[in-house]
Amino acid sequence: MAVYAILRTKKLKTVQDVAGSGSHVFRLRETPNADSKRKKENKILVSIESNLLHQLVNSRIEQGLNEKAKVRKDSVRAIEFILTASPEWFEKATKEQFEEWQEANIDWLKLKYGEDNLVSAVLHLDEQTPHIHAHVVPVTADGRLSAKDLIGGTRARHRQLQSDYAKAMEDLGLERGSEKSIAKHQDIKAYYNSVNKAKNEKIKMPKIEEPPRFVGRERYTKKLRKRIKSILIQARYWKHEYLRLEGNSNSKAVEQAEKKRRNTEVKVRKLSEMYNNLLDKNQKITTEYYEYREKKKKEMSEINNANERLKEKNRLLNKKTRRRQDKSLSI
Repeated sequence: MAVYAILRTKKLKTVQDVAGSGSHVFRLRETPNADSKRKKENKILVSIESNLLHQLVNSRIEQGLNEKAKVRKDSVRAIEFILTASPEWFEKATKEQFEEWQEANIDWLKLKYGEDNLVSAVLHLDEQTPHIHAHVVPVTADGRLSAKDLIGGTRARHRQLQSDYAKAMEDLGLERGSEKSIAKHQDIKAYYNSVNKAKNEKIKMPKIEEPPRFVGRERYTKKLRKRIKSILIQARYWKHEYLRLEGNSNSKAVEQAEKKRRNTEVKVRKLSEMYNNLLDKNQKITTEYYEYREKKKKEMSEINNANERLKEKNRLLNKKTRRRQDKSLSI
């Protein structure tokens, strides 16, 4: 089974955004998806001198910007990274491999964005899957504050960022996810919301209607993907939860996770079958559409030809009429 290097990013534009992120990362506020008993296991990897993130960010901005550079209202003050991997990798990793993974992540961030710009990095071990929260202040080499220069704003730059990160992790046996995958990138807030929703939501099959024949197919596809996404997130969550709890003394929790895992896997298989059926129907509709279009094209061509013939006939008739009128006038 392939195991993947996973990277998420979020731009923080205001002091409040930075402070809010810092209070989550340094556990200065209650975190519903974290185990409070394991809070002490978390480890500060960078910036051990302060847990007030907004102060660290402000300090770097003041030191790094040149005299002419200004912090605009819409400037990105910091970029938050979540760096992690497939849960299966952590389950099999040795202590030495796990430490090597931590070092590789910090080295990659420092090398790519500059050691001075990496103001914070915290390893979280009190949640379901180990991950690192890192904060980078986007100060450029010429002393400007520009997230666009550091991580860009296009899909192509984001794909390249994912590839660069996976390349840095490949010695640990981690791979890059498929670039052609239909899976969509989620920002950090959406990621946590989806995990918590998966945990508490009832497992049920999404409603799937027959696809429209011609009009509204894009809207139908978008709506369907949104419904299917929910069950896929649930399936991943309960699979990981079962693997995490396997061998745990709490047999009831293990049993519940296993039951949920089986339930979601059955539904995912059904969805896969339904998806294949929809693909067949879509192909059939597409074929019918092109046949219909060719038929209409042919009909329109015949109508246009008939119209041209009628115009020519009309022209000749008008010509004859004018000749007769000319003759009558000459007589």
